[in-house]
Amino acid sequence: MSSHHQRPARGWPIVVRRARPSDKEAALQFATNTWHGWDYIPRVWDRWLVAPDSALLVATAGHGPAGAEPVDSEGMPLTADVPIAMTRVVMLTETEAWLEGVRVDPRVRGLGVATDLQVAEFRWAASRGARTVRYVTGQDNEGSHRLGAKHGMRVVTAYRWYGWDDAAEGAVRPEPTGALGGAAGDLALSPDADLAAWWSRVASDRTFRSAEGLFEIRSWAFALLTRERFQAQVERSMVLVWPHPRQPLADDGAWALAVLRGGPEGEDDIDTPLPPALLLGHPRPALELARAIGGGRPGLPRIRLPDPEPPLLVGTGANAWAQAGWPAAERTAHILGREIDRAHPLPEPAHPELLEFTPEDI
Repeated sequence: MSSHHQRPARGWPIVVRRARPSDKEAALQFATNTWHGWDYIPRVWDRWLVAPDSALLVATAGHGPAGAEPVDSEGMPLTADVPIAMTRVVMLTETEAWLEGVRVDPRVRGLGVATDLQVAEFRWAASRGARTVRYVTGQDNEGSHRLGAKHGMRVVTAYRWYGWDDAAEGAVRPEPTGALGGAAGDLALSPDADLAAWWSRVASDRTFRSAEGLFEIRSWAFALLTRERFQAQVERSMVLVWPHPRQPLADDGAWALAVLRGGPEGEDDIDTPLPPALLLGHPRPALELARAIGGGRPGLPRIRLPDPEPPLLVGTGANAWAQAGWPAAERTAHILGREIDRAHPLPEPAHPELLEFTPEDI
């Protein structure tokens, strides 16, 4: 039976609008203890609220078509214009949108609130010119996968972490093992280098292709690395290579390249080296480059590679990396995505009367 003929999960609409400063207290009531007493939303709420390239959206409960009062899953009344769900939509580039931070009040879970909120996300992104929408979720987050599948989202690529596991019980931050032969900054690729040759290596690299050409353009958000964006990163001294950029490649042609991650100030408040936005090339040069970025600390920075069997570690690479302090993590993450075009039109809510927008905000 079509979802359009199934009984609605609730008899009242969600009203989606931009978040306001006054929404913070109510939103953090259900966005603070998501993962065993922790969530990053309290730390980023104020920044997200004013970010010019995105929209922090909240859903509130409205009256039903026949004037029915909105109630939660247990039949208890809900207060008007108070957030019961939230999300953020970011325009990473002119045509690529990123979804993050979806949180739903436990009182209304199972009522289709997240499903309609995702439709609202798509509508906002499309109105700003998005032609591709993506988000990341854990391999075992079945709810997130089901939600995306309802609206045509599919797994684009998967990745696995390699290196120090800060979440492991008793994890101790690695200490430096000694100075390396040259600071990582000396490895920056110069704009005067043969960028056409380097881009050709990147574009044809098997690890790059297995990651669908995506790189971490900012913390936990992925976009396509184009030639123009590659050149822009080079001009910002955000591309490192091994061996030293003023040295010729080894006789066997082995090389490694790391695109460093950029983003707004304060994007990450950690005291360990940020994971590269992208690491490509051959196993041993890539390991040397990782060591340089991490200042000689085994397992730092953590490295994200496509999964399974990343081409960068083919052969003896995986064993060498594990012995050097970069073992593979147990779990993987999935990046889901879909297009917005004539062949992939915007999804419609199963029951349009149960999704409303505040016109000036969406």
